[in-house]
Order: sequence, then structure tokens, then C-alpha cells
Amino acid sequence: MKKLLLLILITIGCAQSERNKAKQYTSCIDIILKEDSRLGNIRNHACEEISLEQTIINYTDSLLGLDFSECPKPFTGAFLNHIEAWVNTIELVTPYDSIRGEMHELFDIIIADDTDSIFSNQVKVIWSTWDSIEYQRARYN
Repeated sequence: MKKLLLLILITIGCAQSERNKAKQYTSCIDIILKEDSRLGNIRNHACEEISLEQTIINYTDSLLGLDFSECPKPFTGAFLNHIEAWVNTIELVTPYDSIRGEMHELFDIIIADDTDSIFSNQVKVIWSTWDSIEYQRARYN
């Protein structure tokens, strides 16, 4: 009987621990996504004043400074892949350092000039990595 009671208590404790872990994951994911939204808004308009290259550097540096320690590893991995996709965009926008405007407008200008589709494909990678983030968020919410 004592063994059964101990097993029940351990099971209850494990279930409580899992619920706490799920809350921790959800909270961390929400914080990261809220901060990304704030930083994304800054990014979208920063290139009205500074180069698109510097805008992306500032954005990715800020994202790398976020605390992912309480997030689930698959979400963190997906987010780091997204940051890497942005970093890989930097060298592609460097030739356009003199143009200014809202980021999406600048992307449209670069895409129109993108005869080899390298930049267009990189933008698709950015969106693809964001889809992975959304998938991970759905898994844990």
C-alpha cells in the first residue's frame, strides 16, 4: 500500500512539474515573440535613417541578446535559424546601402533588381524560418 501511495504521489508530482514546465515554455515563447515584434517594428523603420545592412545587424544583434534559457530547445533552435537567415541577408543588401525607406519597400526595390533571384530566395528562407517558429509556438501553446 505504501508503494502504491508513493507511486501516486510521484505521478502527481511529475504531472505538476510538467504543467509548470509548459507554463514556463509558453511564457518564454510569448516574451520572445513580443520582443521580436517590438524589434521588428524598429527594424522596419530604422532603414529610413540608416543603411539596410546596419538595420539588419542591429536587429539580429538585439535578437541574439534575448534570453532563451527558459524556452524549449526546438523553439530556440527555430528562432536561431531565423536569426541566421537574417544574418545571411546582410551581404546581399550591402550594395544597396545608399537607399533609404521602410524595409519592405526597400526589399521590393532589391527584388525588382534581383536578376539572379538570390535575394528573392533568401527572403523566402526568412519566411520559411518564421514558419518554423510559428510551428514551434503552436506546439507549446
